[in-house]
Amino acid sequence: MNLSYLPTSSPVSVPSNETVATERPFLIAFPVVIVSICIVVGFTGNNLVLYVYKTRWNKSTYCIFILCLALFDCVECGIGMPFMIANQFSVSSNAACKGFTFVQYFVSIGSDLMLVTIAFERYRRVCKPSCRQISPATGKLLAFVIATISLSLSWPALLLYEYDTFVLDNFSEGTCHIYTELLSGSIYPVVYYAILAITWLIGYNLVTTFYIMIWRQMKIQYDISRRRRTLSVKMSKKSETGHHKTQDSFAKANHGARWDVEIIEVQVTYEDSKNHQLPGTKSSGNKLEQSRLTECEPSLELTKNISRDFLRTERKQTQSSRQSDWDRLRKITKIMFVIALVNMVSYIPHIAISILTFSYPNRVYTAVEEVLYFQILSRSFMINSVVNPIIYGLMDQNFRLECKKLKSRWQQRIKLIQFPFMRNK
Repeated sequence: MNLSYLPTSSPVSVPSNETVATERPFLIAFPVVIVSICIVVGFTGNNLVLYVYKTRWNKSTYCIFILCLALFDCVECGIGMPFMIANQFSVSSNAACKGFTFVQYFVSIGSDLMLVTIAFERYRRVCKPSCRQISPATGKLLAFVIATISLSLSWPALLLYEYDTFVLDNFSEGTCHIYTELLSGSIYPVVYYAILAITWLIGYNLVTTFYIMIWRQMKIQYDISRRRRTLSVKMSKKSETGHHKTQDSFAKANHGARWDVEIIEVQVTYEDSKNHQLPGTKSSGNKLEQSRLTECEPSLELTKNISRDFLRTERKQTQSSRQSDWDRLRKITKIMFVIALVNMVSYIPHIAISILTFSYPNRVYTAVEEVLYFQILSRSFMINSVVNPIIYGLMDQNFRLECKKLKSRWQQRIKLIQFPFMRNK
């Protein structure tokens, strides 16, 4: 979960150091530039994801979950990140501190719970394909439940946090932190952060467990598929050898078709003259029937080969369709695994900095590099709201194609605006 504001007994600020004070404009501008880039890339990319997945494809369970993730990220890029910039210039207020902190917690908790739900849905698809799967209607219900849980875990931020300003080395500093009075004699902040930490650990373990089981099942399925392909190649070679032998034997019986017609005619004559001896024959009706079957063997063999080839073709088409569905399932699962992995890894620097700040609240950084590292690592969780569209673009060919089509349409519109006379052409 987003532990971006661990309780501290005093605000964390730029150190009271003369060297750092001279570098203060750079120390303020650097995180502003980084956050601004994240806002532009994240807001644009997630809106693109919303457009493509909402208008171009069917509303499957996977698409619904992707839309929810993109919506959470859009809120973070449009509301949460601008507050970070405002906080750098001390233009915030107590209401803004409470509101934007609540938004950041709500978005972060919702995104993490959504990733747990996606991991469970992928587990059902891969490991239990014969069981009942999560339908789009159930997916929408789960999204509503996730939003409700996120709301219930985020609203305490409206009560716990405050905005405070102070003067340090003739500079006015501002920070959004938990009430100092609450830190001194109240257990509520500790309980609140303990609940968030436990929730994050449970979600982390669930996601890890689900994807480990998915990986094992995909490995088993890959081994089975490889054995089937090997067996299919061997059977195909044997079938081709037998097919050539059948063609050679059938070529020797080059009058097989004429024999079929003649035998049918003899059979009709025999049925019409039951009480007469057929001219030129010394055998009974049973022997004639046996002779008919014997002479028709080349045609029967040809019919068997045609039926066998037809069944083999249908079997190949079915296997090809199943393989295509499996490839699609595997690709989507890989995409969601990468997103979950990036999400978990991106929190590690932020949590480390938060724990350090909580353990040493009065620590003063004495080097510009330390301040830069602190500012970068403490905002590492922002990667979650920016990187998802990039992952879709790199790993999902269909998403790339839709983006290219959208780009072509916009280029056409721009040309029509610049050159209106081209409308008539």
